[in-house]
Amino acid sequence: MKGFFLLQIMILGSFCFCQNANREPISYIKGFTGTGGHGGILPAASAPFGMGQLGPDTRFTGGTTYLYSNSLVYGFSHLHKSGGGCTTFTDILFLPITDFLTANNLQYPNNVSARFSHDHEFFEPGYYKIKLLNTNIDAELTETERCGMHSYTYPKGRVQQLIRGKGE
Repeated sequence: MKGFFLLQIMILGSFCFCQNANREPISYIKGFTGTGGHGGILPAASAPFGMGQLGPDTRFTGGTTYLYSNSLVYGFSHLHKSGGGCTTFTDILFLPITDFLTANNLQYPNNVSARFSHDHEFFEPGYYKIKLLNTNIDAELTETERCGMHSYTYPKGRVQQLIRGKGE
């Protein structure tokens, strides 16, 4: 009887442990690991051995262009370097906007940014998506081996503009 009870426990345990057997390996990746403090990691859409790393720029100084504690994005650039070091790789910078620049008489890049929340930010290898809260624009970035692609979804009835910055 004791052996039968142990056999039942073993069978029940095997069902519990086998439930995640069909889980995709990509689902185990925690994309924002290392993006806080001085980790120097960027949630960038990139391809293995690809030529670019498309990602957000939340700062221009300090060794990395993305810091998890920031809540403003200054644009999305193509070339980044993961890990600590210089920020000189943000050389093709884009920021989708509506008409808030002209309404507030702002000049880029001074005080021009978009608010975001991590609740509206998604990352997995090769794909990055974020909602820009003050303009209600959805930005999606993806990367192939040779190029990156941006997709911006603007709210209906608003001016659709794209700023091309010089980067740093």
